[in-house]
Amino acid sequence: MATARVTLLGEEITLTADAPQEKLERLAAELDTVLRRIMEDAGLRGQPTRVAMLAAINMMEELEDVKGELDRLKKENAALIGQMVRRIEYALTQE
Repeated sequence: MATARVTLLGEEITLTADAPQEKLERLAAELDTVLRRIMEDAGLRGQPTRVAMLAAINMMEELEDVKGELDRLKKENAALIGQMVRRIEYALTQE
């Protein structure tokens, strides 16, 4: 269990997780960048809760997209494996 002291939107917080401290710090720095971009783009200075909610929605959308792509790739991979198995079986019957 690692602990990291990080700053998000100017507020220092302590994170504790199973991930290594360096990873927590890197992810927090990336999150801070995303939060600041959203705050600027949406004009939400002084509204950290709204900024966090927008960031969460954006991340959920990205996660959904990634899961969809993963499912697509799994299906494509299964189809390709099936094709290879059929070709191997065919080749073995031709000997």
